[in-house]
Amino acid sequence: MWNATASIMRTPTPADIKKAKRRIDNNLEAGMRRAKRRKQSALEKEELKAQRAKYASGAAESPTLPPRASLDRDEKTLQILSIVEDEATDSGGYVLVDALAQKFLNEQNLINIKLATVPLTSFDDLLVQITRLASSPDPKKKKVLKRRLKLREKLTRQKVRVYGWDKCTHLLRSCFISWAMNPQSIVPFTVNLSDKAIDGAKLAKTGFATHLQDRLRSTLKRRLGGHAPDFWFAVERGSKFGFHLHGAIACGTDAKIQAQTKAALQSFSGLKSSKAVELSAAGPRLRWSEYSLKHSVTTQKLINGDNFSCTLGCRRQGKAMYEAFRSEVRQWMKA
Repeated sequence: MWNATASIMRTPTPADIKKAKRRIDNNLEAGMRRAKRRKQSALEKEELKAQRAKYASGAAESPTLPPRASLDRDEKTLQILSIVEDEATDSGGYVLVDALAQKFLNEQNLINIKLATVPLTSFDDLLVQITRLASSPDPKKKKVLKRRLKLREKLTRQKVRVYGWDKCTHLLRSCFISWAMNPQSIVPFTVNLSDKAIDGAKLAKTGFATHLQDRLRSTLKRRLGGHAPDFWFAVERGSKFGFHLHGAIACGTDAKIQAQTKAALQSFSGLKSSKAVELSAAGPRLRWSEYSLKHSVTTQKLINGDNFSCTLGCRRQGKAMYEAFRSEVRQWMKA
């Protein structure tokens, strides 16, 4: 007959004792490792909190590096696009992709003869046109021709590359996002930020601009009945003004909706002053993008994360338009 007491109270063998000791030692080592990780994590959190407090007080600058060549890598492309923006816009205000690409190539070839890929006006023809202006001056035409000659002189023998969307800087992205948005609904805006809003953005783990984007989207949804229109913005801090935003929002031209949008932006800013928010009339979109990001490099050094942010809808529209533009330019270059 089986004896339960004898089975339970059997004498442990040396192998059992060795196994038990090994299990105890392993548990102790695991506990010590967990305690060490918790202590290290707590120290890192305290250090990060202290560092963020320094950023918020202005005693230290954020170690986040500015975007690589923010105003350099895309500068040549932007200079050409600034000339052709008006010429590639239809009567409804839409920037036509194929027209923009064709005009881009035309201007590129006027600037750099070595890259001539389609029949174009030669540099000598430009000189002839300028000579004709002496007898019958046309101030507007003279200004355009001078700009083209100045660009050609600056960019001669410099190949203008058309990068993919992922390699574009914020400046070039904002241009194509603005061009892709409905010109009848886009409204430029400027928003000044309260100290509380700035401190919250500086301490946010998601980054300065991303935190502000999430807050702005929530505020718009709450004020506009659950709908948040697409928007983009750039964070800026100039030499004379504190942190503020320049951007554009697709709120349309309806006066009532614009008033509600302005009220939402006012609530988001955290300021009660009537000058905290300004909605502007739509103008040349490339010029507004350049203005919005004019202090990009200096601002980037003062915040954690990027200084540019946009909604998913804006990003998709801008990328689709840019990639279509890039594809057409590359096809013409290979022709």
